[in-house]
Amino acid sequence: DLFAWSSTDMSGIDPNLICHRLAITKKPSQSLREKEMMNAGFIHEVRYTTWLANMVLVKKNSGKWHMCVDYTDLNKACPKDSYLLPSIDRLVDGASGHALLSFLDVYVDDMVVKTTSAKFHVADLAEVFNQIRKHNMRLNPEKCVFGVQGGNFLGFMITNRGIEANPEKCRAIIQMQIHHVPREQNARADLLSKLHKAPWEASVISVNDVVDKEWMTNIWNYLQEGTLPEDKDEAQILRVRSSKFIIVAGELFKRSISAPLLKCLTKAQATYVIEEIHRGICGMHSGAHSMATRVIRAGYYWPTLKLDCKDYVQRCKEC
Repeated sequence: DLFAWSSTDMSGIDPNLICHRLAITKKPSQSLREKEMMNAGFIHEVRYTTWLANMVLVKKNSGKWHMCVDYTDLNKACPKDSYLLPSIDRLVDGASGHALLSFLDVYVDDMVVKTTSAKFHVADLAEVFNQIRKHNMRLNPEKCVFGVQGGNFLGFMITNRGIEANPEKCRAIIQMQIHHVPREQNARADLLSKLHKAPWEASVISVNDVVDKEWMTNIWNYLQEGTLPEDKDEAQILRVRSSKFIIVAGELFKRSISAPLLKCLTKAQATYVIEEIHRGICGMHSGAHSMATRVIRAGYYWPTLKLDCKDYVQRCKEC
């Protein structure tokens, strides 16, 4: 009774639990899907304001249609949360190292039932099924997998041994063919090799000049020369703060618990990084918290990181 083989097999969820309101521009495929859902009793016609999130139908590889909601306008009208969603790396780490896994698709989002011991997996599934049955939800049988020792979760292969490389992604590199281009047919590479060997002059800027009048100065001087402020309280604060930093190859880095060493940036460098991550070639105009997380994952740090990201997003006209 938990599986729905078609839309008519779904009895519907209490609107007090969850309810999606859609303002759609009708097309033939949308009208067909709308009629199917109305016959099943999932939806009924109501009138709302025109600024609500629009529905977009995307065709699947199987030939079926998937309803996606464009939250662009809705997000602009809603206040921003002051807390972060769980990061993907924590979710993946939490799902790895278990004896058995079951992947469920509840027509809302994917769920992973994980068990440390195989003998308890049925009991864990029963607990999840009871919650699904309690709220009158149904599972998509085409996307459910039960009792496996590994699977693809958020782009990672998770097994009882931990996180492993995805064979499908590795296959492209393994099967990649390297084509040799004779030197006489590649004049550009020949010129580049000569340019690489040619002598050139460059001015060397010392690190002290770069960090001058920046937040790194006191930390750098203490780590490099042991210089401390005359005030005892300020000296103690600097000692504690400097313990989180390290100098590597003439660069100042911040130690991190969940990430590699983070390169410390000046104000000008930080501004450039924020612009590239927010609106650069790989930018996606994300929110302040998401952008700050992406900056840290990219391996950068400065004290006002979160505040600068928030200020930049608020000043972005496109956001």
